[in-house]
Amino acid sequence: MEDIKLLFICPGYLIAEKILRKMGLKYQLTFVDEPWPSFDSKVELHVIKGNNFQQILTSLMETEFDAVVYLASMFSTISKKSIPKIDFEQLYQTLEFVSNKGIAKLIYASSVCVSGFVSHKVDYKPLYIPIDEEHPCLPHEPHGLVKWIGELLCEQYSRAYGIECICLRFGQLDFTHSISSTDNEDNWFKSIVRIENVLQALELSLKYNKYDMEIPFKSFYISDAETSMLQNSLDFIKTTYPEMPPPVKDLNYFANAPKGSLFSNQLAIRELGYNPD
Repeated sequence: MEDIKLLFICPGYLIAEKILRKMGLKYQLTFVDEPWPSFDSKVELHVIKGNNFQQILTSLMETEFDAVVYLASMFSTISKKSIPKIDFEQLYQTLEFVSNKGIAKLIYASSVCVSGFVSHKVDYKPLYIPIDEEHPCLPHEPHGLVKWIGELLCEQYSRAYGIECICLRFGQLDFTHSISSTDNEDNWFKSIVRIENVLQALELSLKYNKYDMEIPFKSFYISDAETSMLQNSLDFIKTTYPEMPPPVKDLNYFANAPKGSLFSNQLAIRELGYNPD
């Protein structure tokens, strides 16, 4: 076991179970989460009940951690309308905890929703495809806005306190390798990502240190290599935008992967060493 101590915040039971199997023998893990239906008594789990999240963080102030992983992927007992507010509040409290303790790194589970092309009310057209980290983010609904604001919070805490913050813009999580999309606009933006690739990206982020800005902050799109659509990606784009399809930024991208994700993994591949299966 590596002498690296990780704090996972709100992964949800299903993801936590995968984390324990994949990373439990490599790292020393602590979890803060809603109640789990069952867990090994050897697992250090601090259970969120009501409004005790801040109390839990306070109780952990004397515990050493090398990194915090803020997932906030499952709030099973909370109203969907309350999730954005709670997600924002808990991320802020987590960043305060990290900065006050002097923890070196925070990994934030963001979402492709920050793009404005997944959950959306306005039918924007991309400036180009595949969408990458240089493309403007255009969120305008609660989930995408909260994740985008979350990234901005991470960036400012990196600037102010030197915390290494990595934001992973995950696609729709596919636990069972069975998600299939109909070929319509609402689905092609929903890039999928298998749990194995989520865990791979998390582990790679723990080792990442190639920041190219004055502050130690970085965002990456993380999805599977291909969509689950029936059509090739470019054929679908031509069908969706028949009058004026968005231009292709990298012609080789779809030449090498006709069903390639419409959210580019190329930055994560180059810099993180990400290798989507």
